[in-house]
Amino acid sequence: MVGGDTYANLEDLQKARNDARAVAGALTGLGFAVTLLEDADRRSMTRALSTLSSSITPGDEVLFYYA
Repeated sequence: MVGGDTYANLEDLQKARNDARAVAGALTGLGFAVTLLEDADRRSMTRALSTLSSSITPGDEVLFYYA
């Protein structure tokens, strides 16, 4: 889950972080393992995607959510 309200060259958003938190909470409540990033920079996003891709095994269900 990625929620980004803050951007260097755009006006700040108002609800993306809260949307990502809500979806993360719902999925956690259903028993899914969730990683939540908020206002992540490029390095953090790359690291998290690398970690995710290396942890996927056959039969896994994966959701990438970006708000």
